[in-house]
Formats: sequence, structure tokens, C-alpha cells
Amino acid sequence: MEREISQKTNSGTTKEHTAGLLRSSKKWVRNAVTIGTLMAINSFFVPQRASPAEAAGMTREASEEAEVLNRYNIRSGKTVEPLVSKNWAGYIATVNQPIISGVKAEWTVPEIRKGKEGAGLVQWVGIGSAKSGDQMQLVTEEIIDKGNASYYAAIDLQPDYVVKLVGFPLKPLDQVEAKILLFPGTNNKWLLQITNLTQKIEIQRVHTYDSSRLWGEFIGVEATQLNHSSYQELADFKEISIRNCVVTIDNKPITINMLPNTAVVMVDRKSHLRYTPVRMRTDTTSFTIVPTAFSDGDLGTN
Repeated sequence: MEREISQKTNSGTTKEHTAGLLRSSKKWVRNAVTIGTLMAINSFFVPQRASPAEAAGMTREASEEAEVLNRYNIRSGKTVEPLVSKNWAGYIATVNQPIISGVKAEWTVPEIRKGKEGAGLVQWVGIGSAKSGDQMQLVTEEIIDKGNASYYAAIDLQPDYVVKLVGFPLKPLDQVEAKILLFPGTNNKWLLQITNLTQKIEIQRVHTYDSSRLWGEFIGVEATQLNHSSYQELADFKEISIRNCVVTIDNKPITINMLPNTAVVMVDRKSHLRYTPVRMRTDTTSFTIVPTAFSDGDLGTN
């Protein structure tokens, strides 16, 4: 899909790094972020504690969610017809106005088995829309490189900015938290933050990027598109769970189950279901993806 964006990064010192076998080497910019600004931004993901009066009826969190939903005439929890994809599986929260200003989720880095050279998996959270091609993503990727499994994180600002995050080690079963948030008072200045909760390592980047802000995306399985007609072979894995999926609107964190949302299911070249995200019964803000037995395992071509 052809994509266009008018701005990709802020000005500053530029370096280059290789972003894995299937991702191009691109320029990246490290931006200074003050501690006070980061605390203000991160606070948007932490709802304040309800007062005793609010606790007697509707909690402050629920009241603020309802206020935002009513303000934009959003039907709470509306489930949209599933989307069918040849290379994605996960969930998307959708709105019809450019109002999404943040996303956050957690997941466990899956362990992939040795397989064909170049086979792999991608997980990510993002903001934008595949229809307009302006997706901004925080990524973890697993890939078979020279016969061994390799694990790394990356930033992907489509259509043509991808960079591996150097100094952010990953290994199977590490717990990861990723968040993207718009700076207050701006329309296109974003904080991208990914944390390895297991190894206690965090990386933050600031980028200027024009987004449609229509989708909050939570993707557990992606096969990288190699060209217009073929996709990366997927590596074998047991399961992938994406947890605590949150979208921010007007500086208020709203769980994915409170917004119109749709499952994205992946099919193979014969249109058999390959991966279907399933909501956890006790936690409607999380989902799990496992391979489907009916697939022949070949994504094929468009």
C-alpha cells in the first residue's frame, strides 16, 4: 500500500542503524525530554483516585470515560464486524474523528522456534489508520537470522521510517509495556516509550508525525509485507497475549472494551482462518492469539 506523511522526525543529530533482516536501515533522531514533561505525559495513563462522593455512585474513572464518550457521540463498547487480513491479527479501537491521542498495552515476548531463514513475528501498538497509511507503531520483532532466533524492538513511522532501538535488549518471555502519547497542546509531537519490565530497561523517543488519529491498534501477530504480493513466513509460537489495551482521548485513558472495536483475523492463501484473537473472559481489555488448526500455514500472495 502506498502511504504518505508530511513529517517524519524532528531536526537533530542523526545516526543510522540496521533494523533487522526485513526492515530497512533508516534515520532516527534522539530528542531531549524533560523529566517534568514526561511525568505530565505519563500521568495521562494513570486515572486519579475517585473521591468518596464519586465512589458512592459512579467512580471518577467511569464518569470521565462516559463524559468523553458522550462528548464525541461514541457508542460505548460497540463491536464492529471483524476485519480479515492476510498479515495481521489483533484488535483495533476505531473512532470517526481525529481524537485519539495515545495508546498503551503490555505483552510477553513470544519464544519462536528455529525455522526457515527470515521467518518471524511482529507485535505492536499503534495510532493511525491502515486505510490512510499513516500508522505510527512501537514494535517488538522476532526473526530467524542465520539459523538462530533474534529479538529486538523498533519504531515504525509509515511509510518509510523504520529503526531498530539499539540498547534495548529482548529475550523470550520478557514482559514489555509500550505507549505512544501526543504532547499536550500539540497536533503532531509524540512521545514513544517502550519498557522491558523484566530487565528494567526503558527507551523514550520524541517524533513529529502527522497522524489521522482514527485507530488505536493492538496487533499480536503480523507477518511483514515483503512486496505488493507476498509476506514474510511466520515463525512457530505457542501463544501471544496482549494485555491492558488502553486508548487515550482528551487526556483520559479509556479501555478498549469501552470504545467501538473490531477483531482483526488472519487468513491463509486459501482463506482459512490462521489466527483469531480471543478476548479473555475475566479481562475484556486483553486478548490471546493462538494458531488455528484449520490453516495450511501458507499466507501465499494477494
